[in-house]
Amino acid sequence: MFDKSIGICFQGGSYGSYIKWLLYQLLINDSDVIITPWGKYGSSHAQKEYIKSDYVLNQHLEFDDISEGCNYRINTIHPVPGVGHNFIENVKIINNHLDYVVIPYPDINTYLLNVNNYMYKIWDDLWGDNSPLHYIDINDLKSGWGVDDPINAPTWIIREYFSYNIFTSWESQCSWYAPDHLYGPDFHYIFTSDLLHNFAGTIENLRKFLSVDWIRDPIDLLPYHQYNVSKQQYINQDNVVKQIFESINNNNPISWNPQDLTIVSEAFIQKSLRDQGIALKCNGLNNFPVSTNELLEIFE
Repeated sequence: MFDKSIGICFQGGSYGSYIKWLLYQLLINDSDVIITPWGKYGSSHAQKEYIKSDYVLNQHLEFDDISEGCNYRINTIHPVPGVGHNFIENVKIINNHLDYVVIPYPDINTYLLNVNNYMYKIWDDLWGDNSPLHYIDINDLKSGWGVDDPINAPTWIIREYFSYNIFTSWESQCSWYAPDHLYGPDFHYIFTSDLLHNFAGTIENLRKFLSVDWIRDPIDLLPYHQYNVSKQQYINQDNVVKQIFESINNNNPISWNPQDLTIVSEAFIQKSLRDQGIALKCNGLNNFPVSTNELLEIFE
């Protein structure tokens, strides 16, 4: 059996739990029975269902307990468990305790996929104490927009608030863009685009990094992978937004359906335009435009 320790270091939404399942099937589970990890919203969080080995925790390893990670073969770890932590610095600490560090990480083509995953795939409640927005001081919404209850706030206010807050916070949590600052033979990045769309190559590169032989042919996992990809609800968000900006830049009008964009992706459009010096007339804009012509009409 594989006798080294692996740390899968990732922030929520970057498919770390899915990679844990893949490694479990390729390194630990020598049974003919493959139990799927599927949870709600296209996630891979059902660890207690498929993990049968005492050498693998059926939950995430807490960063504060990193010294215990060497007792297990495969560990999933969130390097930024709270305010005051730094992704890069904590990954370096993890590297001091474990034999291998694997970093599932978003890339430029899956930026919005990962942000939407982080917002929607993990928690049932966006605003509760255990939620992606638990760090937000509700008084910010009250002082800026007069909102006492974000759950019942008008859509345009939440979108505008997201445009100022969500992306800065998310980028801070994953030290965007970490590969420019943390690299070398001790660290193996698995970029989301590669994981989803180049399965065979990604698995082979991972095998080489770990210097192992798999206990089963990765091709046996391909049908499961294809199913998983088909369940990724936000997989087209980056492409739709890219087409919108290309349409504006090329003066080639396009339209889309309201359901094609989440409020997070709409907020990204609003932020990106603002970064270019273009403000939107967003007061009362509860229904976001569904064409570039409509979008141009609300440029200030």
